[in-house]
Amino acid sequence: MMACPCSWLHFNSFPSPGRSTNSLVFDGKTSILIQSSTMTTLAEIESAAETLAPVEKQELLLFLAARLRAAGSPLPPPRRFTREQVSQWIAEDEADWKRLQDKG
Repeated sequence: MMACPCSWLHFNSFPSPGRSTNSLVFDGKTSILIQSSTMTTLAEIESAAETLAPVEKQELLLFLAARLRAAGSPLPPPRRFTREQVSQWIAEDEADWKRLQDKG
């Protein structure tokens, strides 16, 4: 589990899949009880991930990659590109760069 970078203390109960959970969040002065439903489908997780800030999405990606690595999941096969494809991409990039320079 990733540690929260904030100064708040979090106390969670972890329910069975499909059940709700309660979280007590305490900052030293105030406590807040938050009740939320547990996500049980990939669609729910994807929808929740869409609401994350970019830095949180990156943290989630790194978290998942670490879990896959630890589980020994096989890596996808490397992508293969022909010399012609790479040359075309470079030519397109250089043409785009020239257009930008001409505008300025």
